[in-house]
Amino acid sequence: MALTQRVPVFPLGTVLFPETPIHLHIFEPRYQKMARRILEEKAGFVVSLIKTGQEALGSLASPHSVGTIARIHSKEDLAEGRMNIVAFGEERVRISAVEEHKDGYLEADAEILPFRDALSAETMDGAGLLRQNAEEYFQILRAIKNTDSFDLPRPGTGLIFLCSAALPVPVSERQGFLESGSLAFLARDLAERYAHYIHLMQAGQADMAGSSHLN
Repeated sequence: MALTQRVPVFPLGTVLFPETPIHLHIFEPRYQKMARRILEEKAGFVVSLIKTGQEALGSLASPHSVGTIARIHSKEDLAEGRMNIVAFGEERVRISAVEEHKDGYLEADAEILPFRDALSAETMDGAGLLRQNAEEYFQILRAIKNTDSFDLPRPGTGLIFLCSAALPVPVSERQGFLESGSLAFLARDLAERYAHYIHLMQAGQADMAGSSHLN
């Protein structure tokens, strides 16, 4: 996208990161109109975490100023104009001049907000450590919950964003990840957080094993 662009804004109760997908069920008339516009113009839209307000129905919610530009990848048409869409995050953006469009949804000026150290050696080193810890975390999680296995991407921005989205923390903390000033710092922070969860899960497994033995 251009450096700054006027785009629709979709305030949601979740944080979308670049290089990650989002599944949306579009049922409100205002967002049906927004989706049709996006599809007709082959344009992007911003997903931004709600700052105040609610996700659906009623007054428009107020979004955080940092979000992610997304583009629709696939669409499933449903009855009464409803649709299911899959979109993918592309770039982090800062929005300004937010106002209500005549069709009832928000639109704003979106300015690309790149991570300046995305390709630095420090970021890649942090991503390597993050991958090791995240891989161990998901292995333990699969053993506990008996879920299917999957392969993490190689160290890089995609891995950092995926691990940001997958960490079991409040959505406000995920917004903090998205607003981080340094991708290298974020990668290291996430690696430490995954290591902490590994320790908690391993301790929990030891407790369960001890309980089973005593019984």
